[in-house]
Amino acid sequence: MVSVGIIIPSWHYWLNPSRIQPIYEMYFATVIDQKFQGEADVCIIDTRGVKADQQVYHIPKKDIYLYWIPKTGDYSRMKELASEIKKAYPGSKHAAGGTHIDIFFEESSRDFDSVVVGPGEESFVQIIKDARDGKLKKIYKTDYKDVHYGNYPFMRRHYLPETAAVNNLLFEKYGANIRSTCVLFSRGCVFKCKFCVYNVPSMVQMRPIESIK
Repeated sequence: MVSVGIIIPSWHYWLNPSRIQPIYEMYFATVIDQKFQGEADVCIIDTRGVKADQQVYHIPKKDIYLYWIPKTGDYSRMKELASEIKKAYPGSKHAAGGTHIDIFFEESSRDFDSVVVGPGEESFVQIIKDARDGKLKKIYKTDYKDVHYGNYPFMRRHYLPETAAVNNLLFEKYGANIRSTCVLFSRGCVFKCKFCVYNVPSMVQMRPIESIK
């Protein structure tokens, strides 16, 4: 069985990184679990709240580590962490995707064993298969038009302790003490704001209403 660790960035630029839940990491873990049907051992590794120089000591040994990096603000640290993990576990493979990787995939391919250009669902699955079979490639590319968000399972949250997936922080600025969590019912946006990472793809892919319910 191949073991897979999905790394949550520290989100060091947020005052409280625990306020928002790691929805992409939980989503990809769910997709991988569904695709491999017990043939892959998937876990999520949370680096939020852990000092940078201590993070590598909190990371268990895995065959493959996956990183989803939409924001450039996370890239430098994720690159460093991948290098640190590689030194601790020399046989491990490291693959990264996300908006930053889409834009700078050539540069990123020098920092990771593999990079994902476009959506991660099918590419991460193929990376795991290829790494297991010793056939890992540098670049995996798919088109968002061919990988519709609504065709994949809604994220499961059992990969993390409840306090890491549900909290009472989302509405605190309104003075409300409400247990809450984040959801993602669609992907992409038709607007082209340069400061945003959520307008990738440049279309809206909605989940089916039954999935939302």
